[in-house]
Amino acid sequence: MRRAAATFTFTRPDEQQRRTVLTAALQGTGIYTATLDKLVTITGPSPDRPGYTYSDLTQRLIPAAVLNAFPDRPITDEELLTLAEQTQPSPVFTEDNR
Repeated sequence: MRRAAATFTFTRPDEQQRRTVLTAALQGTGIYTATLDKLVTITGPSPDRPGYTYSDLTQRLIPAAVLNAFPDRPITDEELLTLAEQTQPSPVFTEDNR
C-alpha cells in the first residue's frame, strides 16, 4: 500500500482564471474580445459536464487551434470556437476512477 505525506486538491479554473489563461495564450493572434468571452463560457462547467482544466486549455485546446492553422494561416475565431465546443473536458477524478 502506498502512503502519501500530503494530499493536494486541484480545482478547475473559474471564469476569471480561464479568461486569464486564454488571454495570455491567445495574445497577438487577433482573436476578438467577443470570441474570448464565448470561449470562457464554452470552457466553463455546464449541467452535463465539468469545466475545462488548466491542462485542457493549455495542452489541448490552444495547441489544437495552432496545429489546425499551421503553417498556412492564422488561428480564426470561428475555428477556435468550434474546437472548444467539440473538445470534451477531462473527466473529474474520483477515487473510483484512479
